[in-house]
Amino acid sequence: AVVSTQSGYYGRDQKFDVICLNETNCIIEKLPNGLTDILLDGFHDPIVQAPIRSTGRGGGLAIYINKNLCEYDHIEKFDPNPEPSNVHGEFQFVKINRCKGYKNTVILGNVYRSPSRSPDNFNTLFDMILNKLNRHSKKQVLIVGDFNIDHIQHDNDIHSQHLIDNTTSHGFIQVVSRPTRITDHSATLIDHVYTNKIASLTSCDILTLDLSDHLAIVTTCLLGISTDENLINNAKKTNPENFEFRIFKEANDLRFKQLIEDEHWTDVLDGLDAQGQYNKFIETYTRHYNTAYPLITQRTRRKKERLNPKPWILPWLEEACDRKNRLYHDFVKHPSVSNKTKYDKMKKFTEKHIKKSKNSYYK
Repeated sequence: AVVSTQSGYYGRDQKFDVICLNETNCIIEKLPNGLTDILLDGFHDPIVQAPIRSTGRGGGLAIYINKNLCEYDHIEKFDPNPEPSNVHGEFQFVKINRCKGYKNTVILGNVYRSPSRSPDNFNTLFDMILNKLNRHSKKQVLIVGDFNIDHIQHDNDIHSQHLIDNTTSHGFIQVVSRPTRITDHSATLIDHVYTNKIASLTSCDILTLDLSDHLAIVTTCLLGISTDENLINNAKKTNPENFEFRIFKEANDLRFKQLIEDEHWTDVLDGLDAQGQYNKFIETYTRHYNTAYPLITQRTRRKKERLNPKPWILPWLEEACDRKNRLYHDFVKHPSVSNKTKYDKMKKFTEKHIKKSKNSYYK
């Protein structure tokens, strides 16, 4: 899996920010030249985790972090796995602090589950790790890797259902939607990307490169912008003049939780068939959702529009007032007869037309 904080095409000159590798079968001590054998130009020394199997074969994880993303001192390894010797899953986590100069801290998890290991035991272990990560819920967390659980078979596969239930209960969403391993007789979605900040992701794509029997995943996320800001910006793009959005924050979450807990659901359970109960449930749930996360409508302000615009100040007159203010600034900064003359002329022009527009408006 590849993580990028830059948009653009993915060509040979693309500088990815993070590269996560699974099934590396790599033990640094057994390499002829040690870590030197696996260095990549433009990246810090890789963070390598040996396979968990006693044989040293199968499994193994590695993370490469671009030097342009952060300083090496800002990379912090940490382990939320309460059972690091548990062979049912391999987990590697790092904190990347001050990404690209922002104050953001991104937590990145690299995961591998061998197809020979129990999916149920893996889910139990993964749930414990996600519980440990709950204290970092305000940070952007990405968990990527080869889970060897096929989400294309979600409707019929109990292990896929358990994994989705497990991750969503902790606030994570799986964003890969196409097969990541394709053979002449099958297509499976066994490589996943989970995020707790869905609004910060701009894309998740599949690369058709023949470096492995799995296809590479490229995920692009935003830095230096809050989730709410991103939602508002997306709404503005949809309707530049009047846009609608909701604010998702902790206080709203607590309010929604309280509304759901206080609901008795008697209207849903009494005297209705299955479809009627479903319709009533959706109606009640939506009402509480709209109460906790009200829809806010805003109008995009014009470039030079005042904070409290007067209806008789037309856009061209706003531009004129702005020019007058800039001329006054120039005069104060560089006092001269010439600058004073320019300012006085523009001031006279704006005062004349403001008065004229106001009289015309109230006629």
